[in-house]
Amino acid sequence: MQRIAILFFALGLASAQDNKQWGPMVLTAIKGLMEWQPRAKGFEYDFQSEEKKLALDGSLKEQNKVKIAYKEIDGHRWGMVLERNGQPTTEQQRKEQQERTATRIAAAKSESESAKEKRRKDAAKKHENNFGFLRDFPDSFEFKLVEKTKIAGREISVITFTPRPGYKPSQMRARIFTKVNGKIWLDEVDLQAAKLTAEVFDDLSLGGVFANLGKGTYFEFSQTRVENAVWLPDRTYTKVFAKVLLLKSFNSEETEILTNYRKVKN
Repeated sequence: MQRIAILFFALGLASAQDNKQWGPMVLTAIKGLMEWQPRAKGFEYDFQSEEKKLALDGSLKEQNKVKIAYKEIDGHRWGMVLERNGQPTTEQQRKEQQERTATRIAAAKSESESAKEKRRKDAAKKHENNFGFLRDFPDSFEFKLVEKTKIAGREISVITFTPRPGYKPSQMRARIFTKVNGKIWLDEVDLQAAKLTAEVFDDLSLGGVFANLGKGTYFEFSQTRVENAVWLPDRTYTKVFAKVLLLKSFNSEETEILTNYRKVKN
C-alpha cells in the first residue's frame, strides 16, 4: 500500500509540474494564434475562404467561396475581392472597391485624436470580451508532453490538454474548456503554435447567442514562419454544430487559407 501511495503521489507531482510548465506557455502560444494581426503589419497576402452550411444530416445546403488580396496602404490593411464563387469580379466591381478603399483611407487620415482614442478603447473592450475568458485556460486543463518533433527545421513540442477534473471556470465562456480535448505543436523558442487542434467531446450549454455547442465541433489552426522570423497563419478549419437560441440549428464548415506573404514595398 505504501508503494502504491508513493506512486500516485509521484504521478500527481509530475502532473502538477507539467501544468506549471506547459500551461502558461500554451496560453501564450494560443494568444499568439488569436492575435496575429499586429505581426502581419508590413505584409501583404492572399486570402481564400470556403464556407459550407450543412443540414442536420450533414448534406450541403449552401456553399460560398471568396478570394481576396490584402494590401497595406499608409499603414492600414485593405482587402480587394478578386473572386466570388468562382466568378472573377468585374471591372465595375473593382472600380467600386477602389473608390470605397480610397474613401476609407481618407477618413482614416483625417481621424481626430479623440476619435483615435475612442477607437483604441473600443478595440480594447472588444478584445477583453472576445479573449478575456482565456485567463482560465492554464488552470482548466491538464497538460502532457507526448512527443518531440521537427517542423520546417524547428524543434517542436507536441502537448495534449484535457479538462482538469473538478475545475470550475470563473467565466461563462470558459465553460467550453470543460468539454474540450486538444493538442498543440509548440515552438518553445518563439512560444508560437505551429499547429493547434481542439474538439468538443460533449454537448455544452454556453448561454448567449450560441445556447448549445454540439459534440463534434472541431477547430484546427496552423501557422508558418514567414521570412524565417514572423509567425503568421496559413490555414484555419472550423466545423461547428450549434443551436441558436435553442431553436435554430447552425451547422457549418469553414476553411481559410492565407498564402503569398510578401513585404510591403516602401
